[in-house]
Amino acid sequence: FAAGVNPSSLAVQLADGTTYMCDLAHKSILVVSAHGQASDFVREYEQLPFLGPTSLAFDGRSNLYFADGGPVGETGLHNPKGSVFMVSAEGQLLLPVALESLAYPSALALAPAAPAEDGSPGAAPVLYVAEMAANRVVRYVRRPVDVFVGAVFCQFSGGAGPKALACDGQGNLFVGHFEYAGMAEQGR
Repeated sequence: FAAGVNPSSLAVQLADGTTYMCDLAHKSILVVSAHGQASDFVREYEQLPFLGPTSLAFDGRSNLYFADGGPVGETGLHNPKGSVFMVSAEGQLLLPVALESLAYPSALALAPAAPAEDGSPGAAPVLYVAEMAANRVVRYVRRPVDVFVGAVFCQFSGGAGPKALACDGQGNLFVGHFEYAGMAEQGR
């Protein structure tokens, strides 16, 4: 990679194998070529620069979601200006999921899309966001199209909050938390 790159997360778009990277140094999402060359994919929303993307993930339709929390401490309870965005699969549309309202969004995970109420495929996936400074996980669902509805999924107690998230194929959410050193047999 080029000098001065500070990667915080990587994701591979399965449809074509392209790698995308959150870069805190350039406050942008970079696309990485097969030869390791990185170039800007997106670096601003409505002509305002990002704080510094921290995590990214693709859904089953190749839409890219990313958290923009900046360096640790830049956003927090004192300054909840972190955001989450979605870039459409075609790369033509950048939508805010949560705009300048999160206390350090540090990680994302997407649960597999559930069938629509009428049984048809293609319902929107559930997006989980680790809000580290608020010590919680927030869940977002896209209903209707281009509108994201969010609610607190789990509020933790203690100091530093969740830093990593992952979902398995059944939609079970796994949380990496600073203050928990072990592995739970069952969730809570």
